[in-house]
Amino acid sequence: MNEIDRKIKRVLMASLYLSILLNILTEYSIVVFADEDIREPAVSGRFYPQRKEELKEMIENFLNEVDRRPLNGEIVAFVASHAGYIYSGSIGAYVYRQLKGRRFDTVVLIDSSHYVGFRGISVGNFKAYRTPLGSVRVDRELATKLIASGGQIRFYPPSP
Repeated sequence: MNEIDRKIKRVLMASLYLSILLNILTEYSIVVFADEDIREPAVSGRFYPQRKEELKEMIENFLNEVDRRPLNGEIVAFVASHAGYIYSGSIGAYVYRQLKGRRFDTVVLIDSSHYVGFRGISVGNFKAYRTPLGSVRVDRELATKLIASGGQIRFYPPSP
């Protein structure tokens, strides 16, 4: 089994918009970058609050409304809705509550493109994604390997 196969086996799939919950629930540190190679938020202030304090409070309220359920086995993937938080936040909280206290080597976010049309898969090959809660680091080594694998996997820079 090669390195990519091992990482993919331990992958966690989720929507980009709620991925920040992983940082809150597992107490990962959020990295701050001062670089132009950062993906800026595309829908901050529209799909979810733009202010850190307001967003954090909203997420905590959603999570406090649901209980963590015992799960047998290892979580290798999950699917969570990612519409505007007022529409999907309480539903997504059921999924994200299960992550509390768990650690993952790699998180892979699979989402549709809201602004740019293309064929295939776009891998976000940035240093990080900036969010109102901080920046989430990208595994650039894995992203580069996925892009280099060819086929329909590419990096499509976001539209302005």
